[in-house]
Amino acid sequence: MKDIIGDYEAFVDNVNRGLEACGIDRDELAMMDHICYRVETGERYIEMMRDLGARAVLLGETEISGRMIATFELSIPLEAGGWQIPYVELPQPKDSSPYPEGLEHVELVTVRSLAQFEAMHPDLPFNHAGMEKKINPELGLKHQGISVKFHEQPLGAVVRIEHRLGLHD
Repeated sequence: MKDIIGDYEAFVDNVNRGLEACGIDRDELAMMDHICYRVETGERYIEMMRDLGARAVLLGETEISGRMIATFELSIPLEAGGWQIPYVELPQPKDSSPYPEGLEHVELVTVRSLAQFEAMHPDLPFNHAGMEKKINPELGLKHQGISVKFHEQPLGAVVRIEHRLGLHD
């Protein structure tokens, strides 16, 4: 998978260091459920869809905030930094929000509710923009050189729930 998404092990090691610097204990987290890989162009999105699709199962491709986001389930989870990461997220680029190509963030499932988790870390600058989501609200955190999001349910379960509810058909 490194030939497709790059050095995910070094990326996750950096995330682990950032979580530690933020005072977030690993025991507060149930899993690192996915890693997000960004691309710069629509053409590159199509190429990555093909490349990831050759090695993983496409769980869904959903329009969110005006662009498609694909979720892939790996047959063998990525192993990095003591985590097993079962999903890769691939967002189509937005014209208004350019990102350089590469690994951009990870998302983690909390052991406690998001309210309890946030209360344990009152000094961290959480972003609450994702808290309005009806299914699986999230807290964002860009701090200590990392970009992470926290939620209560794994991405794969959420994609399956959304499909059953017909939210993204």
